[in-house]
Amino acid sequence: MADHIISLKSAELLHHFPKDYRNEKGGDYGTVYTLAYPHAFGVEVPYFKDPSHLAAWLAGFAAHNNSVLDHDGDK
Repeated sequence: MADHIISLKSAELLHHFPKDYRNEKGGDYGTVYTLAYPHAFGVEVPYFKDPSHLAAWLAGFAAHNNSVLDHDGDK
């Protein structure tokens, strides 16, 4: 069991979200990661410095799509 569990409001998390470098103009921000074949996703896939952030985005993308498909099946 965890030693401490801290509950955070969603607004308190906003400054912890990873930065999407897709729209960065100029500047030297080094290496970023995105998905191979991003056009297959039908949305603009973000660019992140940490590949785990990209993995989390992909998991959220898949969960959202599954939710939409499940909801559409209820009709």
